[in-house]
Amino acid sequence: MARRLQRNAMRVKNPAGVGQAPVSAPVSGLVFNEPTRSIRPIAGLPGASYLGAGVAVDVDFAEIAPDGSFALTARNGFVHVIRGMRNAQPEDTLLEGAITDPERFALAGSIAAIYTEETGQAQVVRGLPDRPTVSVPIDFSSLPGRVSALAIAGDELVAGVTSGSGVEYEFLTRYCANLKVTLAVLCSQP
Repeated sequence: MARRLQRNAMRVKNPAGVGQAPVSAPVSGLVFNEPTRSIRPIAGLPGASYLGAGVAVDVDFAEIAPDGSFALTARNGFVHVIRGMRNAQPEDTLLEGAITDPERFALAGSIAAIYTEETGQAQVVRGLPDRPTVSVPIDFSSLPGRVSALAIAGDELVAGVTSGSGVEYEFLTRYCANLKVTLAVLCSQP
């Protein structure tokens, strides 16, 4: 009788009699985790989710595509494109020609913007993730303040510039690299 119970227990553990398949939680998205300097999957279901192991590590900061297919990252002062973020082995490529020491990214579809405070320059990247091309740098160093926000809206690069402690905005429009550049400059109050 004990032998029969043991055989039945074995059938319950592996009823089909086939090899064990790995069990994993569904992944609902990816997030840059600053304390671990990594991009990590959000695994599980709402209300019962957790951060999985890093899929990209030693990252200074990152902007992840909304569909999670790729990320723009900064690592040791250089810009990288990481494709296949949901694959077991994502592909990390240095973005040739990009400005160094980036501090801000903006990402919208296949277009991104990169900004560095050190030189006061921005660049536009098109064709992400598979065929990225980098524009010539756009000089923001003569602006009356520092770039505090960056966004892509359609074919427009929008930069928020803070100056002083005022509450008035002045909108400036420039064109560079076939892209309309709108600057929202926060002006000092009189």
